[in-house]
Amino acid sequence: MTPSSFTFGIINLFDKYGIKCIKHDVLSPAKRNNSITVPKRSGVYRQPGKYYDERIIIVTCSLPQSLTAADIREIAYDLSDRKPLYFWDEPDLHYEAELFDPHEVELWPGYGGMDVELTFTAYPFALSERKVVPITQGVNQMASVYQGTYESPCLIIIDNTSAASVRTVRVTAVKRSVT
Repeated sequence: MTPSSFTFGIINLFDKYGIKCIKHDVLSPAKRNNSITVPKRSGVYRQPGKYYDERIIIVTCSLPQSLTAADIREIAYDLSDRKPLYFWDEPDLHYEAELFDPHEVELWPGYGGMDVELTFTAYPFALSERKVVPITQGVNQMASVYQGTYESPCLIIIDNTSAASVRTVRVTAVKRSVT
């Protein structure tokens, strides 16, 4: 992926329109506030929580001088819907993101050569693509190590495409420890 670029869905905005970007993001999204105010009692009751709010990702885009009104309409179309959002600095991860305010793109005509900001609302954590690992007869080891910052579920699907039956499948999952 080209440095300082992002891909939304299958469209890389630098490759298609020459738009460069700077990503403004946080290491971790905000935890959901689970406090309850109890009447006639000082303070609040806090329920232990492990859930997070959606992530807000601000992208500053440098627009080329050559953008036309037709290009702006096409960009608005490309940025519609909820799609995977990839950045050049982590091309193997993506966010399920959406641009909620279409006015951010509608104001672009005449802004060629300027910087504009897009505010994406995304699922709180980065996701990776599905990994397919072929399994052969005997002992197989899938060294799929997750080094993320969030305790994320793992989905393992065993798809037998051969005529032989699958027997004695043992899956060992090791939880990452915090040291």
